[in-house]
Amino acid sequence: MEIWFSLDPHLPPTFFSQPLMSWLKTNLLDRRPLNAIPWNIIFSHTCWLLWLNHNKLVFTKQHIPHATLLNNCLCCAVEFLAIIGFPSTKRKDTVFYVSWSPPPLFWHKLNNDRSSLATLSLLVQEGLSWDHLSHWIVSFIRNIGLSTSVAAELWALRNGLLLAHNRGINKLQVEVDAQDVISLITSQYNDLHPYSAIIHDCRLLLRMDWKVTLTHTYQEANQCADKMAKKGHLMVAPLLFLIFPPLIITFFQMGPTVMDHTPLI
Repeated sequence: MEIWFSLDPHLPPTFFSQPLMSWLKTNLLDRRPLNAIPWNIIFSHTCWLLWLNHNKLVFTKQHIPHATLLNNCLCCAVEFLAIIGFPSTKRKDTVFYVSWSPPPLFWHKLNNDRSSLATLSLLVQEGLSWDHLSHWIVSFIRNIGLSTSVAAELWALRNGLLLAHNRGINKLQVEVDAQDVISLITSQYNDLHPYSAIIHDCRLLLRMDWKVTLTHTYQEANQCADKMAKKGHLMVAPLLFLIFPPLIITFFQMGPTVMDHTPLI
């Protein structure tokens, strides 16, 4: 009881008489500032540290002085607040819809994606090429083995660009759902970067004798490439070219609309 009054000398009389669940709910929803720190942050950390202190006293007979415990409660609350930032007013969510759209007249579009079974695991990369009528042109799936997701995205971009250029495509829109890959390609990078070789290849391909745009897209608008990349984990061959779309993709081929709009918040 002493620790609570040390934190807030103006606690209401009902603070110690409420049922447990009501007590927790009331205080965890209380955002009134106490020395510029919201009370619910101080309250939650104090409950946790009191529980830890009780366990130490019971199991190890270790007693923490009142002043130390009080200081620890405030320090933890301040540290937590510094990490998450001061709670602002409730944000207003905005819903907007994304979908795949065909490229302009006489252009082609390349959608790349990768799939992994872990952060550092077997990765599969995939690329799809479409024309302005939403017709499937060609696709490739490649299992690159153990690597990182960034490396897989870069290899998918490099292989997709090379495939499109070799097929004589001279106007290409490239969409990837990894913003960090676009940043690596479009910004300055150090030659000592672990992926400098593949980044250099991608830049050379982008500067060849054709028109290429590289843009970011949301994963929800890249569902065909995502489905194909996930399917690649089941294939035996290290590299597979598909001239005709597999059954898993036919659901998404809906004429000019190609796929339904997906809401994002």
